Amino acid sequence: MKCPYCGNPDTQVMETRETENLDATRRRRECIKCERRFTTYEKADLDEIIVVK
Repeated sequence: MKCPYCGNPDTQVMETRETENLDATRRRRECIKCERRFTTYEKADLDEIIVVK
């Protein structure tokens, strides 16, 4: 994950939790370079699958 503060591509996950309604994952991350912390929310994109024959 790219750091939003300095642009460094190397970050590490400090903490992972599910949101209260269990529809997303919340991750606290820390940049290896500038040591600033930020939060990301990850949610599955469940598009409908269409089979064309």
